[in-house]
Amino acid sequence: MILQRSLLLLVLLGWISFFNLPQSVVGCGDDGQDGFTKITEENMAKWLRLAKFSRAAYEPRGNLQAWNCDTCLSDLSDFQPSKIAFNDALGTQAFVGFDPTLNSIILSFRGSENLENWAQNILGVCWPRFPDIYERDGVIVPRTDWVHGGFLNSYESIRPEVMSGVLALKQDRPNTPVVVTGHSLGGAMAILAAPDIGIALRERQSSPSVVSFGAPIVGNTGFSSFYWSMVRRSVRVENTCDMIPRLPTCAGGQHVPGVAKFAAIGSCHTTFLGFPISPGGARRPFFRLPGKGKR
Repeated sequence: MILQRSLLLLVLLGWISFFNLPQSVVGCGDDGQDGFTKITEENMAKWLRLAKFSRAAYEPRGNLQAWNCDTCLSDLSDFQPSKIAFNDALGTQAFVGFDPTLNSIILSFRGSENLENWAQNILGVCWPRFPDIYERDGVIVPRTDWVHGGFLNSYESIRPEVMSGVLALKQDRPNTPVVVTGHSLGGAMAILAAPDIGIALRERQSSPSVVSFGAPIVGNTGFSSFYWSMVRRSVRVENTCDMIPRLPTCAGGQHVPGVAKFAAIGSCHTTFLGFPISPGGARRPFFRLPGKGKR
């Protein structure tokens, strides 16, 4: 009963936080990444464009294939996805393509915004899982490292298509940087994908960059250190009133390095600089356990 009341309270707080103060810069984390996390006009313009890629990832697959959506046609008209990865059973989705504006290979993951499902599946559940996907090509992951199994399960559901899409573009554009992005669950998947891509590109001495929006805590202190050894440019863009980056509350959990924080306009969890990253009214679960069926 106590747990149920606690979960209900957190859900109510999440919905109440949809009404916030005007947007303003309120601070940023350490800037040990050559200015990558620094709140500047240049970075904010880049983050806003990546927020639009994160928004596009929520579109139905047909819209992505035709690149036919409001954001696609108005703000990202010079972009065309070369690969769309999806898993209908888990509802996961991502796309890959070259962006001439940022001169980067973009990998964008779809997220989730159903706070009720967050309460049911995340707030009361800690599911540590060893990230064995990284143990290849001579890479050794300490056995004490763990990530949240639900996030890893979501990423693994589309991992082969994601990796093949990124590596195919990298083959054609060997000197083009890779930028991984996503909102909410999509941000968690972006954080998990980045070291995976980094390992694949180690021989080329190329490391992906990550810009996530409203991402949760993905793993423990050990994973954070491992992540930093593979990904040297990473920023978690957050609204200060957003509850999702504080979750899940697992013992030993720790965010990956790099953060830029803002006060929000509109929804705490679904906007950046006033731009709605996720579509209104979507009812998507944060993740599903294996065998839970379609959404």
